[in-house]
Amino acid sequence: MHKPQKNHSVRVELTFTQEEYEILQQTKSLLSHSCPQGSLSEVIVHLANKLVKTKLGKTSPNSTQCNTEAEEKAKTPQKVKCQKNSREFISVRVRRILLKKAHHCCEYVHPQTGVRCTSKYQLEIEHIKPVAFGGGNELENLMILCRTHNLQAAENLGLRSH
Repeated sequence: MHKPQKNHSVRVELTFTQEEYEILQQTKSLLSHSCPQGSLSEVIVHLANKLVKTKLGKTSPNSTQCNTEAEEKAKTPQKVKCQKNSREFISVRVRRILLKKAHHCCEYVHPQTGVRCTSKYQLEIEHIKPVAFGGGNELENLMILCRTHNLQAAENLGLRSH
């Protein structure tokens, strides 16, 4: 069922099975960097645009679309790293291993309560021993944190200021 709105939007009512809804929620988490608002409509439009682009080679001209990391990189002039100690790229293979090991959840454990964060939103790779302090990209030195806990870890080390 759909219903036109006064602001030229369209209200759509959908019913999903529990399994379908869980898949949508997982998709929303996986796209949290590309679609930071996190609304299901934004996620569905983003996926629809990707399909249209794949099948037809173009995006829908009248749609709102969240930018993928690749699209953002294409818009941003690239800087060549010439520094000897520049940060190494973490491969997709290593990222997948880390995400699987973490069950696609934040690995932060509260020091007092021992309760693990189970957020799946905006997951990032964290260096246990920061690169700035001699840490490397070995699997043993990497973990998955949600954006909130990754920022908190950087603030606790004094690497990020307000």
